[in-house]
Amino acid sequence: MKRILLFLLAAAMLCGLAACNSSNGDAIQSTTPSTTTIGNGEQSPNEVPFISWMNSGYYKNTHKYEGPDEKLTDFDVYMAKNESEVTQIAVRTKENINGVSFVFDGKLPDGVKAEIFEIKTLSIEGDRWPDGLVPLDGRTVDLRKDRTYSFLIKFTSQNDTPAQKSTVKVLMKDSEGNTACEYTVNLTVWDIVIPDAPAISMWAPLDKESLAKHYGLGDIRNTTLDEEKQAELDRIYKLYYDFLLEYGISGGDLPYDLLDPRADAYMSDPRVTVFTVAHSEFDEEKVKAIYDKIKDNSVWLEKAVYYVLDEPTTVDMLDQLKARAEAFRKIAPDIKIASAYYTNIKHSSGLDTTDFLQQYIDIVSPKLCLFDQLGGMDKYKARFETFKKNGNKMWTYVCWEPGKPYVNLYVNEQGIDHRIMYIQTYDIGADGWMYWCSNKWYDIEANVSPWSSMVTVPWLTYDIYGDGSFIYPGNEVGIDGACGSLRLECIRDGIEDIALLKIAEELLGKSKVDSQINKVSMGITMYASKESTFNSFRESLGNDVEAALKK
Repeated sequence: MKRILLFLLAAAMLCGLAACNSSNGDAIQSTTPSTTTIGNGEQSPNEVPFISWMNSGYYKNTHKYEGPDEKLTDFDVYMAKNESEVTQIAVRTKENINGVSFVFDGKLPDGVKAEIFEIKTLSIEGDRWPDGLVPLDGRTVDLRKDRTYSFLIKFTSQNDTPAQKSTVKVLMKDSEGNTACEYTVNLTVWDIVIPDAPAISMWAPLDKESLAKHYGLGDIRNTTLDEEKQAELDRIYKLYYDFLLEYGISGGDLPYDLLDPRADAYMSDPRVTVFTVAHSEFDEEKVKAIYDKIKDNSVWLEKAVYYVLDEPTTVDMLDQLKARAEAFRKIAPDIKIASAYYTNIKHSSGLDTTDFLQQYIDIVSPKLCLFDQLGGMDKYKARFETFKKNGNKMWTYVCWEPGKPYVNLYVNEQGIDHRIMYIQTYDIGADGWMYWCSNKWYDIEANVSPWSSMVTVPWLTYDIYGDGSFIYPGNEVGIDGACGSLRLECIRDGIEDIALLKIAEELLGKSKVDSQINKVSMGITMYASKESTFNSFRESLGNDVEAALKK
């Protein structure tokens, strides 16, 4: 691996503010005498305006982070066919630098799409944490002094992408188009195909209230939109739903009413793993009409879910859940009934929540931390064996708490935790993963953009960042639709990790897969924290699967 090249321009020059940079305070608001552009000519180390390195796509380089001890400008990326994988470039500045851009140099590998994103940051507890992604699309960016900036390089393969080893060059350019630094991605595409259908059910509903509010259409929590605004909200919702679907996530309600013929294509789409028939209280006539439509289509019926009641915490709530489930079952006996829970109370029948729910619903979703708190993973996992053998499902989830020592999906949490979360999801035997919302922006402080604040649950706490939201409003950065995040990329990678683990278990056996998992997760609170450990695990797993497929 080669050491970084460092460059400095001999003269300063003024540059304009780059488009889309003002949304989170990253951009230089005005030029100053200390602002420079980078250019040709190698300089002495104490004169150079930046240092740079590459690291894993899930690592979060905060503004204050000064980089690893060994700063390298090449990186190895391993991916299967029909998969996306990411890496990133980090640039730490010593001066204000204007007009920076990144481009691919030369032909891309056969059958591989490549994109570059600017990673926006959020101010959290005295630092700025990277999260939101905005496509660069040829834009330049301005970098402030004494900060670390990151840029995501994303590769996507197709089902028919050839297995290959190739080299991809990325160039950092100055405002005059001169090359300031060259980066090398050593890309390996395994001869393994990830199926189109996500490896597990993925459910993270979209919130229309947040979309309406942040697109200036109105507060639909308190008012009804006129026909024109409602049509625009429906259009935006569909854009966001389709965006999530590209990541293997089902966004709750389909973009069309289930009785609308246009919903049929979504219900048949293999990427849609779950759709909502009703939530809590339900309209009997509407449910009956939906059931009559889908009951003879096994594919549709398998994905249909009634979410009966969220997180029961009292005996009365458990009784209410039972009553609703029994009433719903009379109308739509084959539609699955689901609920999530985080506490294991005792019901008056003598059953705890775990056993009680298994009596009345088809999909139980214990919070991931319960596999540590209720006797340990193996013991608690065993409590679902009979339930699952009878054709029922067990999902899992996380939300605003608990944090460490458990993994979660916070903005200010290292990305390896997000990846580990899906390894643990597989390890507990979960059939699905759910998250209460994907864009909960409604309760962010008035007139504050999600790009500036991810304090999404102020009624609970001001100290949790990003709960219920892993996407951003694209309209604020010139995008017609949603913008993703580092966390969303980790979610998709996590789904693909589970797919790879399932293929590995089929080919290599459970004991072999368990031994691989133990390299990165020995239990719900015991897991790897180093990039190198996780990357080595995934490389080894993919190589083993590819070798087994060739036998």
